[in-house]
Amino acid sequence: MELVKNSYDADADWVKIIISTDSAAPDDLVHAGSKGYITLEDNGDGMTYDDIIKKWLVISLSDKREMKQNNKTTKKGRVPLGDKGVGRLSTQRLGQQLEMISGVLDSTELHHLSFNWNDFTSRIPLTKVPINHFSTPKRPKKKGTKLAVTRLANPDVWKKEGADRFRGQLSQLIFPYQKKRPFKVYLTINGDSKGLDEITEDLQTQAVGHYTFEFTGNTLAIDGKIRLGKLRGNNSKEEFDNYLLIDSGQDFLNFLTSETDNKNYFIPDISTEEGWYFSFHREFAFDKDFPGKKDIISFTDSSDKDSIANPGPFIGEIDDYDMRGTDSTDNIFTGLKQYKNLVTNQIGIRVFRDGFGIKPYGFDGQDWLNLGSGQTSGASFYGLRPNNVVGFVSVSMAQNSQLQELTSREGFTESPYSRNFMLIMQRVVREINSVLERTRRSYNEYKRHVSEKVTGFQSIAQPVALLKQTSQQAEAVNLRSHQAERRFTDLSKSLKVQVNRLQNEPLFAGPGESVTLPLLKQTQEMVAEGARLFTEINKILGEAKKWEETAAYVNSKVANLEGQIVQFTELAGLGLTAEALTHDVYVLLERINTYTDDFNQQLKQTSASPLVHEYVEYVRSFSRDLHRQLNHLSPSLKFNREKRDTTLISKFINKIESYYQKRFSKLGIRFIVDTKNDFIISANPGKLTQIFDNLILNSEYWLRERLRADTDITPEIRVEISEPTVKVSDNGYGISQNVESTLFQPFITTKPGEVGRGLGLFIVQQLLESMGCDILLLQKRNKFNRRYIFQLNMESIIKS
Repeated sequence: MELVKNSYDADADWVKIIISTDSAAPDDLVHAGSKGYITLEDNGDGMTYDDIIKKWLVISLSDKREMKQNNKTTKKGRVPLGDKGVGRLSTQRLGQQLEMISGVLDSTELHHLSFNWNDFTSRIPLTKVPINHFSTPKRPKKKGTKLAVTRLANPDVWKKEGADRFRGQLSQLIFPYQKKRPFKVYLTINGDSKGLDEITEDLQTQAVGHYTFEFTGNTLAIDGKIRLGKLRGNNSKEEFDNYLLIDSGQDFLNFLTSETDNKNYFIPDISTEEGWYFSFHREFAFDKDFPGKKDIISFTDSSDKDSIANPGPFIGEIDDYDMRGTDSTDNIFTGLKQYKNLVTNQIGIRVFRDGFGIKPYGFDGQDWLNLGSGQTSGASFYGLRPNNVVGFVSVSMAQNSQLQELTSREGFTESPYSRNFMLIMQRVVREINSVLERTRRSYNEYKRHVSEKVTGFQSIAQPVALLKQTSQQAEAVNLRSHQAERRFTDLSKSLKVQVNRLQNEPLFAGPGESVTLPLLKQTQEMVAEGARLFTEINKILGEAKKWEETAAYVNSKVANLEGQIVQFTELAGLGLTAEALTHDVYVLLERINTYTDDFNQQLKQTSASPLVHEYVEYVRSFSRDLHRQLNHLSPSLKFNREKRDTTLISKFINKIESYYQKRFSKLGIRFIVDTKNDFIISANPGKLTQIFDNLILNSEYWLRERLRADTDITPEIRVEISEPTVKVSDNGYGISQNVESTLFQPFITTKPGEVGRGLGLFIVQQLLESMGCDILLLQKRNKFNRRYIFQLNMESIIKS
C-alpha cells in the first residue's frame, strides 16, 4: 500500500500490480527469467537521474514532508500521502532483489536500477553496497515508474486464500465508489485478473436508502432518500403488500406527514422524488447547533479560547441495503448470492483521505459510529445497521490538515479537531436514524389507524361485544336451522324418488308429467344443495355458539394484558418522570443551596444558638446526600391533589427574577420583566416554578453558546406579561428550523446527547396541559431567521 500511495503522489492515473509466484520474470528486467516476481507499474511523473541519486537512494529523505508543511500540492493538486521516506525499504520483506525502471516526460532515456537486499549487512557501509545502474532509450511521451521484486521471500502467501485476503484488504483501502476513485488500481495474481470490489451504479440502484452529507466548515447539510422497500423490515411480505404496496405507500405517506393524524411522530419537511418513496433535507449551523463542553469539544486549547476547533470541510455518502434484495436484483446480477457478496465485501462506513482508507474506521467490521447500539430485533424496520450499510467519509490533506493520523496510521490523533469530527458524524447518524425511527413509529400508528377505520373498532370491548352478540344470535337460530336442514333433506329425498320414477318408467307417467321432468330434476338438485348448505351452516352455528365463551376467555386475557401494559406503562412513565424529576431536583437543590448560603452569611452577623448552625450544616449535608440518591428516587406526581395559590403573575415572575439575579449577574445576562397588563392566577407554585425554570435555563444555555462566538452582545432574557399570556424570549440564536414543528415532542433537541435529552419543553407542555393551559412558539423570527418567542396561554387559571 505504501508503494501504491507513492504512485498516487507521483500524479499517476493508474497503477498496475502483477504478482506471479511461478512464471518467469519479464524480459525488460535485469533478472529476467527468475521464477516468481512482483511488479508495480504506474504512469506517474517518474524520476530523473538526480532524483534517484539525491532522493530515492537517501534513506528517510522525503520532499513530500516539506510539501505538506508548506501546504504545497502536486501538479494535479494532490497533497502527498507519504512523508516517511521509508516505503521503498519495506520491499525487502517481499523478496531479495529490487529493481526500478523510471523515466520522465520529454526525456529519451529510462533509468534502470537494481540491487540485492542481502548485500546490506552490518559490516558493509551503505555507500559500498553495489548498485547496478544503466539507461535505455524510450519514447519522449512515455513516463512513469516500474518497481520489480524477484526471488520472492514467501511465494505461498500469494496463493488461494492469501490472494483473496490481499485483494480484500486492497479493496478496502481504495476508495470504493467507482465513479469517484482518484485513480485506478489493477491487480493480477498468477494470471487471474482480480478486479477490486467497487460500488457501481448498478449496485447503488439496489439501495433502499441513500444518504449524503456535506460539512462546509460552517454548516452541515444532510440529504436522505428512502425507497418503499426500506419500510418492509421484518414484516411479512403479506403485511407489506396489504398495507404499503397496494397503493405504492401513498396512504401511509399522507398519514406520515399529517400533523393531525400522526400527531406524535409526524415528519415535517419531507418531499417526494422520482424513483424514491420520500426524501428529506436537514441543515445545521456548526457554531449554533453544535454546542459542547468548552474544555473538550469547542476550543483548540486553553490559550486560544475564541477559536473553535473546526475539522474542515468534508463530504460523505451512506447506502442502506436489504440483504433479501429487491424486485430488480435478479435482473441486474446473476443471482442473490452475487449481490450479497458484493455488498458484504464493502460493508462499513470508512474514512478516506484523498482516496485512501484510514484504519480502523469501518475496516473488518469496526463499528466506529456505534450503529449496532440502536439495533433491536423487535422493530418493524430499522435505522442504520452496521451489517447493512456501505459508505464513505472523504477528507483531504488540503482541507482537513488538523485531522492528523497517528504514527501507526491507525486512526486520528486525539484532539479537539478529531472530537469535533466525531461530533459531526454522530449528528449525521442521529438525524438519519431519527427520520427512520419516526417513520417506524408512524407505521405502527398507521396500522392501528387503518384497523380502526376498516373495522370501526376503537377498543377491545367492541369486538368482544360483537362476539357475544353473534354467539347469542347463533343460539337463537340454531334450532330453526336444524329443522330447516331436516325438511330440505326430506324434500330432496321425495323429489329424487319422483325423478327416478319418471326417468325409469316413462310409460306410466301421468298427463304432463314428462314435460315437467327437466324442471323437477333441477329443483331436486337445488334442494339437495340447500340441504348440504344447511349442514355446513349448522356446523358453523355450533362453533358460533361457543363464541360467547371464547369472548369471555379473550376478554379475561386482554384484561390481564391491559393490566400488564398499565404496569409497564407506569414503569415507563416512572422512568420518564424520574428523569424529568431528576432534571428539576437539581435546580431545586441549587435553590436550597443558594438560600442556605445567604442565610448563613446573615447568621454570621448574629449570635445565634449553636443549634441553628447545626441545622444549617444538616441542610447542607442533606443536599449533598440527595444529589447522590437522585437515581434511587421513586417519584409519584399526583397533580390532582396539588395545592393552589392565588397570586399576581408579575409577583411570581419577580420572585423568579430575584432567584436568578446573582447567577445571571456573573454571566452578564439581563433579566427583563415587562408588565403590560398584569393578571391574577390560581395555580400550584411548584408546577409554575418547574415551567419557568425549564424555559429560563434553556435560554441561559443558548445564550452561553452565542457568547462563545459573539462576546460583544449583551445577553437578555425577556418575560412579557399581557393578560392572558406570558411570553418568554431571549436574544440567542433562536430555535433551529429543523425542529420547529416537533419542538414539544419528547426527545427532540439540538443539544449534544451528553447535555440535553429533549425533555424540558415536553415537560413544560405537559405541565401546562395539566392546568388547562398551553404553550406555542410564535411565528415571529429574529435576525437569524429563527423563531424565538414562547407564548404561554394562561386563560384557564386566571382568577377573576
